[in-house]
Amino acid sequence: MKYILIVQPLASADIQEHYQYLFERSPQAASGWLVEIHKVIAELSEFAEWHPMAPEAGELEIPIRQLLHGRRGNKHRILYIIRKCEVHVLHVRHGKKKPLAKDDELA
Repeated sequence: MKYILIVQPLASADIQEHYQYLFERSPQAASGWLVEIHKVIAELSEFAEWHPMAPEAGELEIPIRQLLHGRRGNKHRILYIIRKCEVHVLHVRHGKKKPLAKDDELA
């Protein structure tokens, strides 16, 4: 199924924050990461159902899925929900960050 992809403002802010972090260390690496993360997110429009529920989905009682992207020490969790014909990307978090909690913003 083809989904409409919606990247929420918090997810965009997460991407921008990590891009800036990388850019300060290596502009070339930052550019490469940005291209890759957008490519992977775009693929959710076709393959959103392929990825498992996020570990915190049960506790939050929200069917949040996660797509892991990156290498060992630099994995990112792309957290999203499927609503009818839409995929809403909620956050793009570094794998070392704590899981989402009930008081975290989602949209």
